[in-house]
Amino acid sequence: MGAGVIIGAVLGAASIAQSHYQGEKADDRAKESLLEQKRAQSQAVSATGSKRLQQAAAQRALQKKKPNAARIMAKKRAAAKSGIASTFLTGPGGDPNQTLGGSYSLGD
Repeated sequence: MGAGVIIGAVLGAASIAQSHYQGEKADDRAKESLLEQKRAQSQAVSATGSKRLQQAAAQRALQKKKPNAARIMAKKRAAAKSGIASTFLTGPGGDPNQTLGGSYSLGD
C-alpha cells in the first residue's frame, strides 16, 4: 500500500498544481477582459462626448442670429422721414451753415 499512497499523493498534488495553474490563467484572462472593457467604455464615452460637442456646434450654427436688414432699413427710412438728420459731427439739429464747427464752408 505504500506505493499506491505515494502515487495517489503525487497525482493529487499534480492535480492541485494543474488546477492552481488553470485558475491563475483564468484570473489573468479575467483581468485582461476587464481592462479591455474599461478601454472600450472610455472610448465610447469619449466618442459620445465628441458627438455631443459636434451636435451642439451644429445647433448653435443653426440658431445663430442674423441681422434683419429689412427691419434696419425700415427704421432708417422712418428716421429720415421724421427729420432726424444728425451725425456725431453736426449734432441733433444738423449744421445749418454746413461748416462742421469751423469757420470755413464745406468744399472750400
